[in-house]
Amino acid sequence: MRLLLLLALSSPALAQWGRDTDPGMAKQMLDAVEGDLGKLLAGGDPAAFIDKHGSERIEAVKRFRNPELRVLFERLLAHPDWHVQHRGLLALESLGDAAAIDAILPLLEHPHRRVREKAAISLIRLWDGRRLDLASVVEEDFHVTRCLDALARRAGGTLPIVVLAKEGILGGSGGLRLVPYTESATRFEPRTNAKGTPPVATRWVWPLLGWGEEEVIDAPLRAFGEGHAATDKGACLDGAGVYAATDGVVRSVAPGEIVVEHLSNRREVLRAVYLHTGSVVFVEPGERVEPGQLLGTIGMGFTAENGAVFAHLEYRLGPPAPPEYDPERFLSLWIDRTTPLLPPLRPLHASLRSAVREAESGAYGKAASLATKARDAAEPGSEAHADAVYLLGHLASVPAKGITRARRLRDAGYPGDALRDLNALGAAEEVAAWRADAAFEKALKGEAKVEAAERRGDAALFRRLLSEYGDTCLRPRIEERLR
Repeated sequence: MRLLLLLALSSPALAQWGRDTDPGMAKQMLDAVEGDLGKLLAGGDPAAFIDKHGSERIEAVKRFRNPELRVLFERLLAHPDWHVQHRGLLALESLGDAAAIDAILPLLEHPHRRVREKAAISLIRLWDGRRLDLASVVEEDFHVTRCLDALARRAGGTLPIVVLAKEGILGGSGGLRLVPYTESATRFEPRTNAKGTPPVATRWVWPLLGWGEEEVIDAPLRAFGEGHAATDKGACLDGAGVYAATDGVVRSVAPGEIVVEHLSNRREVLRAVYLHTGSVVFVEPGERVEPGQLLGTIGMGFTAENGAVFAHLEYRLGPPAPPEYDPERFLSLWIDRTTPLLPPLRPLHASLRSAVREAESGAYGKAASLATKARDAAEPGSEAHADAVYLLGHLASVPAKGITRARRLRDAGYPGDALRDLNALGAAEEVAAWRADAAFEKALKGEAKVEAAERRGDAALFRRLLSEYGDTCLRPRIEERLR
């Protein structure tokens, strides 16, 4: 592991920021800034500090907790590098000073969605009860929207802020107070609640904003497999949000770990484990959560709370007992399966209320018929006519997208679900072509056997099924269970 860290640190991606993937180099950064930070406590100029250290030492600066440094951290919010702004937000929220709220609010409209996300989370942590108006904030990103939902709940007094452990802060030279780097993990007893059955999953989403879009592309993240029953994402994004992948119940929370239980649409109990998370969470054990609900954050790198590793999310998913599922493969399939074929619609004319309701329920053909009637009845050039044309334009793309998605679902080993989706779309020609394929009919009849094997978790049975159905679209699904 240490060799991988050293190799990663030599890459250009890590030369500017994200340099605390190795606590050895982190100590060097601390030594480089302590003297100048001490001068700030004595009334030094924050601008001079930023000019001297820029983004080169931000991974060390974010660990200091002197209240007098709030002015410096606020100055970092105007830095041209968004990564520095992101770390500045983390430092501000860690100080716990609500006086920073006014400096943070404008970042809800920052061009970079990771900064908008972090600004919302920082505001959640710091909110002091003042009135909040988010009506003017226009947000299109799903995960950031869920952060804003959490912020609105915080302002309304309904969002829990659960502090599981306090930061370990040590005194440094010149009166500095910092969160030290640690290479040893600490075991925390989780808060648990086993009551309540998880609701059936309705929609799956990625548990991290920008899943797979790594900002530190050469960080030593591990993929699923070869003894690692999880996948690592979000390198060096200390304090970024982690989200419920679907409907579920929170089973336990602890510094460094959040566990959520889900129920798939096949009535299979799945347990999602979020590792290396922070010591402040926004859910209680036993709480029901919705797809994309903000649970907590990635813990700060090399702290006791995050397992004493560099900042990232380690995500596990599978039944309570092995085998685990590869999150990349499983989530990709079910996100594709459950993402609405229609994008979020703008507010439409009242004459289209029924058409919108049918569209949002998946009755796209009926929605198109109602929208066509509304268009024909409206005056050309009117708002009602324009809105009907807008809705019909979106509905026109649904069949092709739906057929493509059904093919992917079939080819992943779910012919029954795929066929039901086609029938719901009214894609008669595609249905007829599938039913004329002998291999598809064989897979359709054999799917019940695969489902029974999944419930039993019997590897020997899966091997027999692979021999029997390896020439059909069931093969990828069977092979997944044999990994």
